[in-house]
Amino acid sequence: IELAGKIEDAWERSWALRDIAEEMARLGKFEEVIELAGKIEDAWDRSEALRAIASEKARLGKFEEAIELAGKIEDARERSEALGGIAWEMARLGMEERAKEVFEEAVKIAEEIEDALERLEALRAIASEMARLGEFEEAIELAGKIEDAWGRSEALRDIASEKASLGEFEEAIELAGKIED
Repeated sequence: IELAGKIEDAWERSWALRDIAEEMARLGKFEEVIELAGKIEDAWDRSEALRAIASEKARLGKFEEAIELAGKIEDARERSEALGGIAWEMARLGMEERAKEVFEEAVKIAEEIEDALERLEALRAIASEMARLGEFEEAIELAGKIEDAWGRSEALRDIASEKASLGEFEEAIELAGKIED
């Protein structure tokens, strides 16, 4: 951390501190890493670090702490994707009702993103998380909300791939047929 603080370029320093924060989160050093994340100058790198911390907390079953931390993420796309990941972990452990609420919050945040590319990437990521859980109808419905044909196609491709991985080939082929050029 001390060495990263000596990096003169603010962007490079933020990037280094973000990488350090992500590793600290993986090791469960939550108190120290949250403090470190607050020192990251670049808002996007700070958001990435907080997302990594929230994801790690969710992976360990500390869902409410993860949700609270995700709420502090400045970047709306990172915040929505963090919530989507938390919801996935919750659903994976059988907390379907609460996971649904968190997914809905993630979608709400994503839909309010002004930048079209950021919005479609956030919606696509959430649709992919839903598909990984087998929530195909919801994932397809969410993919349909993506205004951009390319983004919608990417989301449908992700969903079709997930169906294929489960051996649901006919449904995957049917879904792939809906992908636009």
